Amino acid sequence: MGIRTRCAGDRRFKYLLLTFLLPLNLSAQSVKQDSLQTVADSLHAVGDSLISTGEYSQTIEVVQKEIDLRRRVTDSEGEVKALNQIGRAFNGLGTTDSALFYADKVLSLADTTRDSAEIGQAYHTRGYAFAEMERYEKAISEYQIAVNIRLAHGDSVGAASSLNNIGNVYKNLGDYQKALENHEKALEIRLKVLGAENPLVAATYYNIGVTYNYPLDNYDKAQDYYKKALESYYKDLDIKLKSLGPEHPDVAIIYNDIGNIYHQLRNPERALEYIQKALDIRLKSLGPEHLDVAQSYFKMGVVYERLNKFQKALENHERALEIRLKMLGSDHLDVALSYGYIGRLNGCIRNYQDALKSYQKKLEIILKAFGAEHPRIADCYESIAEVYQSLCQYQKALDYYQKALEALSKASGLEYPDVAEVYKDIGKVYNDLGDYQKALEYHHKALKVLIEALGPEHPDVGESYRVLGYMYGELGNHEKRDEYLQKSLDIKLKDLEPESMEWWDYGMIGIVYFDIGDYEKALEYEKKTLDIKLKTLGPKDPSVAISYGWLASIYRKLDDNERALEYSKKELDINLKVFGPEHPRVALDYYSIGGFHISLGNYQKALEYLQKSLDISLKSFGTQGMYAGMIYSYGTGGSVSLTDALIEDIGQVYMEMGAYDKALKHFQRALNIRLEAIGEDNPRIATSYLSIGKAYQEQGELDSALVYYKKSIEVFEESRGRLKSEELRVSYTETVTDRYESIISLLLDMQRYEEAFEYMERSKSASLKKELDETYDIDFGQGTIQEKIEEARRLATKTNVLESQLIEEQQKADSLQNQTNIENLSTLLADTKAEYLKVAAEVRTDPDYAFTVQVHPTDLGSISKDLPAGQKLLMFYSGENELYLFLISPGGEYEVRSVDAGRDSVTALIHTCREFCGPDYLLRLLRSGKMRGWTWEDDDSELYAEEIAPFKEVLTTLYSLLIQPLEEELEEAEIVTFIPSGELYYLPWGALMDDDNLFLTERYNWNLLTSTELLECIFRKQGKQKKLKSLALVGNPKGIDPPLPSAEAEVTSIGGTYRKSKTYIGNSATEPQVIKVSPDVQALHLATHCVLKSDNPLDSYIHLASTDSTDGHWTVEEVWGQSWDKMQLVTLSACQTALGGEQPGLEFVSMAKAFSLAMEGPPAIVATLWSVADESTKEFMITFYEELKDNPKSEALRKAQYQLIHSEYAHPFFWAPFILIGEWR
Repeated sequence: MGIRTRCAGDRRFKYLLLTFLLPLNLSAQSVKQDSLQTVADSLHAVGDSLISTGEYSQTIEVVQKEIDLRRRVTDSEGEVKALNQIGRAFNGLGTTDSALFYADKVLSLADTTRDSAEIGQAYHTRGYAFAEMERYEKAISEYQIAVNIRLAHGDSVGAASSLNNIGNVYKNLGDYQKALENHEKALEIRLKVLGAENPLVAATYYNIGVTYNYPLDNYDKAQDYYKKALESYYKDLDIKLKSLGPEHPDVAIIYNDIGNIYHQLRNPERALEYIQKALDIRLKSLGPEHLDVAQSYFKMGVVYERLNKFQKALENHERALEIRLKMLGSDHLDVALSYGYIGRLNGCIRNYQDALKSYQKKLEIILKAFGAEHPRIADCYESIAEVYQSLCQYQKALDYYQKALEALSKASGLEYPDVAEVYKDIGKVYNDLGDYQKALEYHHKALKVLIEALGPEHPDVGESYRVLGYMYGELGNHEKRDEYLQKSLDIKLKDLEPESMEWWDYGMIGIVYFDIGDYEKALEYEKKTLDIKLKTLGPKDPSVAISYGWLASIYRKLDDNERALEYSKKELDINLKVFGPEHPRVALDYYSIGGFHISLGNYQKALEYLQKSLDISLKSFGTQGMYAGMIYSYGTGGSVSLTDALIEDIGQVYMEMGAYDKALKHFQRALNIRLEAIGEDNPRIATSYLSIGKAYQEQGELDSALVYYKKSIEVFEESRGRLKSEELRVSYTETVTDRYESIISLLLDMQRYEEAFEYMERSKSASLKKELDETYDIDFGQGTIQEKIEEARRLATKTNVLESQLIEEQQKADSLQNQTNIENLSTLLADTKAEYLKVAAEVRTDPDYAFTVQVHPTDLGSISKDLPAGQKLLMFYSGENELYLFLISPGGEYEVRSVDAGRDSVTALIHTCREFCGPDYLLRLLRSGKMRGWTWEDDDSELYAEEIAPFKEVLTTLYSLLIQPLEEELEEAEIVTFIPSGELYYLPWGALMDDDNLFLTERYNWNLLTSTELLECIFRKQGKQKKLKSLALVGNPKGIDPPLPSAEAEVTSIGGTYRKSKTYIGNSATEPQVIKVSPDVQALHLATHCVLKSDNPLDSYIHLASTDSTDGHWTVEEVWGQSWDKMQLVTLSACQTALGGEQPGLEFVSMAKAFSLAMEGPPAIVATLWSVADESTKEFMITFYEELKDNPKSEALRKAQYQLIHSEYAHPFFWAPFILIGEWR
């Protein structure tokens, strides 16, 4: 490295002396050769000193004079050394072309036998230059030549330096194992030759530690090497303090290196202490404009950023930049590096315009250094894009991300992990715009790139699965969410070894288990997290409190509110000690504890804790609560507004306690806060209106209650899409039924029947629209209408998302608001809303598809006027205490009856009825031989008393509740159309029995409708119906479980009576085949399993044979996009559905809606209420299709049921599950 002078003052003095006096003294020809040689040697020593302290420009100037002298004395060996020195200096300046030029001159002049050390150095210089140019393969090749030459000629220390640099290049290439191999080879040499206390040994330990720490994510292993490096540096520090004194620049180097290690050891305070010591020495010994001083300021900025002290970090980076600009010039890469950090920090403190300026300057330098097709250019474009995204200038953000993709594509192709990161960023922009399909598309692109580049089990692939899982969760697709989160979890578990796992590893696994609903596993991993935290961080650390909070959340999910309360109190104890009694975290703890006391029915205790929480919230944030300042929520990782929620919850507690006046005051107070903070059309406003309405109703002020119920529904129907997270959407959906039931029950009590009827139907329309709004990949119709609906849905979502972003920005404290963001969002929102209204108006002109953009309004009067003669509608509403029957007759007539039967008792009767009709009960009868002699007449037998009489009582009781009150009015009807709601969808209507032992299907011609909207659809399409001739008959597809062998005979037999029918059995009964043939037939008969799901209606499916490209599940969601010009009837002869779900019957509503849109003619669907017997179904269907030739659909179904009633299949299990939904003619 050459000799070192005692201090920087000596170096500068010698530099000035040699620079200004030697040209005068050495110009004379009389100077002796040996004097020139001596001066040249001295210049070389000065160059060594200058280059060791980073004074590269001065080095070049001095060594150029040395070269002149070497040439005068024909010292070629000395000239080679000087050329190497200049090459190293140009590398230090980042001028790699010049460095390569001088290294090449060395190689052209050097004597291979005499100058081997210099040849090795030249190749090392070339390796360094190529690495800086990011030509990594070339860099490794040059370094390896340097290693071989140096080892061959005994320069093991130089070889170690080259090996160490090879390790750094492999890190840049992502080959971390090879990086470690080379670092360890370098370490072995340095330990052997230099000893453990040498700073080069410490530096190698440090490099190995960094490799284990970041790329390999093994902090335990990294710590071992950091500590070894620290030990070596401290030994070297003792030596240098004794030999050089406490103010020498070399001591500053050691302080700086120690600071770096403390930074890696996650001890930023100690890091700052040592970096500050280095800075103090450098300022004193080197002056305020030295590059080493800039390095210290730069490192201080890095550490302050880690401490989230962004302003201090920015100040230090700006000082570093000022020095670098002066000493290195405006085009140096270190200057670009400083601009990059300054840009990021300005972004952190929301100085976005300054951030853009810094990033643009960095871009100019990188463009000049590397050209337009380099990965570093892509990095610049990404940084600029991020700023535009923060400014809500989303199109500009997308433009710059696209530029980044183009740069990466030209530099290295689109198969590298860097490309995946850009895809993810583009996905985030589309997510911010509410275009979730595009967001998913780009995240899937990122996943594909990562799998191809890194392999299917790489941790980055696991992280990509995790992000996609949460995205699907946000979209309400729980099946996809769980699938992707499980994949992420599998990779995480496989990647981690228990002995190397940190508490955050266990914590992340626990969170994933929590999100997929495996709460026992989540509990297991969170307890492991807590155990490690307690051992490593101590019982009073805030991170321990977070674990207690998580455990409380998990126990709450497990319905163990006592344990949840216990852990929530532990969380509170720590936060009180750490943050004090008035901190927002303490407020949140009080809020959680209050919630647990509500669950346990401890209302007075709940009030106590909720009031404590409210007092802190009001003191910290005022009446605007946490809209003015956001608090971290442990359960969701998001932010919650606390003040208004607390006031609302206190009101709910007073409601439970019967203190309605106090409840009403709190609800109104919460409403006023929300109106001021978030505007009148936010979902939280709807919740306030509902609460106020309930309080008024309890006080007997029904007119006031009705006003607020109507306001609640109006806001609800318009604003639900604005909820940003799946958790919030779900919690809000839980009040949908409550919201409509409240107003329906109130209107019925007030005998305002027409309005009650309207809201009953609106609730069905709203439920279906809600379900469709949350399913983003569904297709409606074909051609122009499909395009318009897709555009309307995209714009609606974008409008909702932008409104949420604008409200969030506007409700920040004045000091945190960004006016540029508000202006950008306001403009973008206005343009988007105007575009949406235009497209939505175009969609509404098509009555079949208007439901996609609005909740369908229903007018009872107009429905009754449009009814054809002979048809009567009987609609049911099961209230909490009474059952209401609406009978609608042609000509504008309707009447309402109430029956003294509450919802719970009716639901219990339906469940009992289905148990008696169901397969388990029938199987028990068959096994005991009790089906022999089955009769509905009382024959005084034991069978009648034990089995038939209880069954008959349920059927007659249901008849007396649902039919008998209007029996006389129904007698004159040619067709009775039932419109059920809730659990009544699952009732086998045809099996209800009157006092004369006649089943309803024997007395009445009947059918079902899911809603009056379906009736309107039938009215619109009437007249398009023709006699059935062409059928597609699908039976017993391959792969269904259990198989349906009689289904084959069923479809074969039916096909034999319809000459234009086509039959598909086994392997031929595939989804593509059914889709292909459906547009050309009038009826589609599916003798296969059909699974109807009440929890996820759009996931209901018809089971067909699978193919290479299809899974055999033809979902309702996929039916939406079909278009069948001739279709009049769809028969699903083996449906099965389960009782319950949040919205009972919605699976029938969604199925009927899907088929009604697909069919050009009036829609008609035959379905079943439970899994039916194979043989009896065959008999039923053969009769049904035979009767269809001469009868309306409802009459054909009734006759098929009648035939089974009077056969060996008399039990309702065999014939009662068949229902006709839709067109009856």
